[in-house]
Amino acid sequence: MLRNIIALLAVDAAYALVLSPMITTTHAPLAPLAHLTTATPHPTMMADADKAVTLGAAGLGAFLGVYLFHEVSAALLLAVTFAYGTTVSNSFGDATRKAGEITSKGYDKVVELNAEYDLLPKGKTALDAATTAVSNINENYGITSKIDEKLQISPAIEKASAKVSDIKSSLTSKMDDLKAKSSSSE
Repeated sequence: MLRNIIALLAVDAAYALVLSPMITTTHAPLAPLAHLTTATPHPTMMADADKAVTLGAAGLGAFLGVYLFHEVSAALLLAVTFAYGTTVSNSFGDATRKAGEITSKGYDKVVELNAEYDLLPKGKTALDAATTAVSNINENYGITSKIDEKLQISPAIEKASAKVSDIKSSLTSKMDDLKAKSSSSE
């Protein structure tokens, strides 16, 4: 679930960085640089089909970045790369455009199915019911406490926390000693 949220945020960031229409303004700090831009004073809009393909490719890139690398930065990089890929005319561009088309069609179909069958509220209700049932079973039968009892997870966590605290206090005292020695030698 967290991966999906991160992927959506990466797609949104890619859209904001790369795909949003550019508007040239004449604010005072940018006025000397106005000759360097090729953007027109009015936003340039992509055709809806091209925009959907580009967004589909960016979404696929973001999803792959999160899924394969488990990092938001990789998701953002792949989203931007795939979005840019839809604008070039080579084999990479062809592949990203085709992937963007497939992703866009899939997204449109999911939106259509959700509108027709109202899947999100039904899925949320089912997930809430399942979570409540599992929580009640755990409270009634103490499953997690029995697992913890057999695997001895809590004592191991406490032992590891104690070791980390010892190392932290040792490093802190050594740093304090070094600070004291460096200030006394001056």
